[in-house]
Amino acid sequence: MIDKYSFKKKWIGLGLATLVSIGALVEPVAAQTWLFEEKTTENIAGGASYQRILRFGEQGWQHVNVIRVNLNDQHTKLDLLQSAGGVSQRESLTNMLQRAENPVAGINADFFYLTNPDSPMGIMVRDGSIVSSPVLEKPYSTLAVTNEGQAFLTDWHNHLYVSTENGGIFSISAYNKITWNYHMITMMDRNWGEKSPGAGDEYRDLVEVVVADGVVTEVRRGLPPVTIPENGYVLLASGQNGQLLLQGIRQGERITFYDQTTPNLQNIQLAVGGGTVLVRNGQTVSFSEPVAGNHPRTAVGINRAGNELIMVTIDGRHRSYTGVDGQKLAALMIELGSDQAILMDGGGSTTMAVRQLGESAVKVVNAPSDGNQRRIINGLAVTSTAPQGELAGLMFTAGQESVFVNQPMNLQVSGYDTYYQAYPLESGAVTYRVVEGKGRVENQQLIAEAAGTLIVEASFQGKSVSQTIQALSEVAGLQIHVPRYTLNPGASMSVTVEGIDPNGFRAPLSMSRVQITDQQGLGTLSNGVYQAGQREGTTVLRASYNGYQAAVPLSIGMQRQAAASLETYQPAFLGYPAAVKGSVSTVSGGAVNPNALRLDFDLTGAIETTAAYVVFGQSISIPAQTSRISLRVNATETAPHWIRGQVRDASGQTHTVDFKQGIDWTGWSTLEGNLPQGVTFPAVLERIYVVETDPFFKTRGTLLFDGIEFLAPLTLPVLTPEEAGGQVADPVRKVPAQADGQWLVHGGGDDNTVSQQLLRQLQNGYQSIYVTGNVTGELRSQAGNRIIGGNGGHTANQTGQQMVIYLDNSQDGLRKTNYQQWPWLMNTLKGSLPEQILVFLPKPIWGPQGFGDELEADLLGEQFKKLADQGKQVFVFHGNGSAEVELRDGVRYIGVARNGQQGVALYQSGGRLSYQLINLADNTAIPGVAVQEKVQETVSTPAPIPVNDQQVSFRVGQRYYMAGSEQISLDTAPYIKDGRLMVPVAHISRALGIPRENVEWDGLSETVMIRGSEGQALLMTIGSRQLWVEDEAVDMGVAAEITNDRSFVPISRFAAALGIEYQWYPDNETVIF
Repeated sequence: MIDKYSFKKKWIGLGLATLVSIGALVEPVAAQTWLFEEKTTENIAGGASYQRILRFGEQGWQHVNVIRVNLNDQHTKLDLLQSAGGVSQRESLTNMLQRAENPVAGINADFFYLTNPDSPMGIMVRDGSIVSSPVLEKPYSTLAVTNEGQAFLTDWHNHLYVSTENGGIFSISAYNKITWNYHMITMMDRNWGEKSPGAGDEYRDLVEVVVADGVVTEVRRGLPPVTIPENGYVLLASGQNGQLLLQGIRQGERITFYDQTTPNLQNIQLAVGGGTVLVRNGQTVSFSEPVAGNHPRTAVGINRAGNELIMVTIDGRHRSYTGVDGQKLAALMIELGSDQAILMDGGGSTTMAVRQLGESAVKVVNAPSDGNQRRIINGLAVTSTAPQGELAGLMFTAGQESVFVNQPMNLQVSGYDTYYQAYPLESGAVTYRVVEGKGRVENQQLIAEAAGTLIVEASFQGKSVSQTIQALSEVAGLQIHVPRYTLNPGASMSVTVEGIDPNGFRAPLSMSRVQITDQQGLGTLSNGVYQAGQREGTTVLRASYNGYQAAVPLSIGMQRQAAASLETYQPAFLGYPAAVKGSVSTVSGGAVNPNALRLDFDLTGAIETTAAYVVFGQSISIPAQTSRISLRVNATETAPHWIRGQVRDASGQTHTVDFKQGIDWTGWSTLEGNLPQGVTFPAVLERIYVVETDPFFKTRGTLLFDGIEFLAPLTLPVLTPEEAGGQVADPVRKVPAQADGQWLVHGGGDDNTVSQQLLRQLQNGYQSIYVTGNVTGELRSQAGNRIIGGNGGHTANQTGQQMVIYLDNSQDGLRKTNYQQWPWLMNTLKGSLPEQILVFLPKPIWGPQGFGDELEADLLGEQFKKLADQGKQVFVFHGNGSAEVELRDGVRYIGVARNGQQGVALYQSGGRLSYQLINLADNTAIPGVAVQEKVQETVSTPAPIPVNDQQVSFRVGQRYYMAGSEQISLDTAPYIKDGRLMVPVAHISRALGIPRENVEWDGLSETVMIRGSEGQALLMTIGSRQLWVEDEAVDMGVAAEITNDRSFVPISRFAAALGIEYQWYPDNETVIF
């Protein structure tokens, strides 16, 4: 998910973290100029630090995470991670780290085969002992660390063998590593797992020699898996090498293992395999294997002294983060101080987890490209052996920077010790005070009492830290945010809701106070997380708070269009190279159709890259708008091969669709592959095929194919501006009494009727018409130079008090359309600028039709906000489906429609701009679009009536109530849930004069009975929405619940049932009886 605010700021009391923000051009790194760069660095252990770099340039966003490890620090250790099930199994990085002792950080490490069982490609050494040997004949390097804390890169060489007491010598080709059908002699110990592989269909003659305490306990052939001795190992091989073991080793004889390696194992504390060397002697080197394309990457560098590791991840395959190729990665490693650097596994495997300053657990800090952690074969861990130190500092850990008046904001403070470990803070022992601004702190919640800047200070044991919060006056509008508008069935995402103040400034609202509904019931929402169900379709999430509403469209799943049964497309076999043999036939028993295609292949005839193709004589047409292709595949056994497809587009260019890397299943499985960007339609699917690049994993086998489907995004529901929300009453939306100048803004288009209406507007007194899209040549010829814009590209013109800027985001953002707009814009906005800035774009910045890269959208919005902060009037006009206005951070974003019947009249009066949305046909104003009408409150609002001759008031988040002028303590504060004000039954009853004996609690049934002053009986049960008044059931709208050992009910139904009147004041969230 994209972090909307770019960085979740941490407030550090003693300056142990640094933040660098650069809003202008910075020096180039490897010919790359960064337009924007932001860095944070913090210590996470005595000998380890964590740095995050976020920067933007011509290639997009680069998101870099860096861990630096001092290998000579006495309390900081490096460890090798593997699955709890052994090196034959994969596991997520955080699961591996959870078993480490006091983990501080970790990254994924080596490449691995996607087989069953799994296997790392490179060496694994821990404390001078081999865990797994490297793959033979691979141009891969190894990262090693000596017992003295010196790191280096090396090409690892093994000579492993065993000798028997009868003089037999057997070379071991693989140690805890798979080979094809185990045709090489292999040794496996408990690092592999609990069981040996045992004989299989492809290696029925597998011979296994079981050794415990140096003695052969069993020689077995063609048998199921056997338990590997904890104090021994199993030798195994099939084919000729299996016969050698069977004939040369006898049960009961002693056997000795010898491990001769270069470098010498005795001085190696840790070693792990990787890929090509990227950097030597501070310079990029020629790569032993290609590192092509921009993808997520993991790498490890070593400083010149050899005593510091630089562990790095770079995110990619993401809406914002583009990834890097090998050359860019090497340049980055040099920039970060690497004298040597090695490539580790990347792509979906790239993962980094960190226990950040003040925290007690590691968590993933990068953005894995699969959306969550991939199970990996091994990793590197940084651990700490430091004792608990003295308290060194405090830090606020909540990232909220603004809050509304009377909206409680949780304050979270953590401590860290002299070794940068979490320091336990006693519950309730931290003291808070507001040192600037008007507000108070109650129960670790900051409650602003007036708009403005607040500074709150936390103190504990002589240490203190402060946090600055901007308090906003009142909620005047609402907006709901989701990181994306499409979800797969069963997927989840975060949902946040912002309140908007009258000036367009925003602050998050507590989700417990916001009522959210899913219009079509396609998912559920809990604690700010939307969980999609299995039903596909489109829906609208609607949020309401204090009478304001907002909505956002969603689609669950995709549109699916199935191809015909595959045998109808004239399939034929093709092998590459010619030595690859096979056939294609039609068989019964498809996954979705009566028949399936059967591909029999034999890749064993060549050592170079081999592929077996199903070629369709009649290519399969791909519907326009397709983004993914789905394919059913049946496998009879696992193999490391890729399943791919070949697409040819309208330009004749071919594209590869990756369905699956590694056949790690048996039976039928549904595979999906993304259609590459740049495919032009009409396009066709020409081939599906299996391919293998590794000379040691050439196999023969059979695959069945069926059920090709083409997936395209569903069309999202179109919301009106009133439904979407995000709008507030705008004081400059008006027609002035006298205008010094007036202009019209329109979305452009080619409709003749609209063109004639625009010409008439020029005759009605408008000086000129600004358009966000193109217009007809006829309109331009008739209007002359009074039609401005609509030509694409980027320009800026300054006339008097106004600067007019045209930008082009037609291709999914500024960067993708033409990156040069960015440095041009940054230079244009430098220096002295006029008081009025008008910006025109063909498409919106945010929303479903906005930038595909939300971080770029926010970066552009930040530039406009800076202008508004200087007191400039900033108007951003964009093409869109309907006329709409959004006031955001002091900037007005106004949509105009192409070929629309509406426009925006812009007026100059007294040196200030105002505007009005108008109908072109009759020049009348469009009412109500920019002002969101407040809906009727769910609570009644009669005039307050004294109770027992005194007024009683309860306030949300406040742990006392007022009875007249007397303050009476509460042990639990009222709160809002799903738009309802929740109050504690016992306290509200007592405050309203209901005797204690009239409130009865039945703990077994969790039922409360209350008898009112007029004898009426009320009954409600925890977990139920029903309130029984005598014999009548009333729906309370939200269930009664227990919070902090108190029973809470919604006040509106409770008060109505007792005949009690009250007044609700939404601005300060207070109810008065």
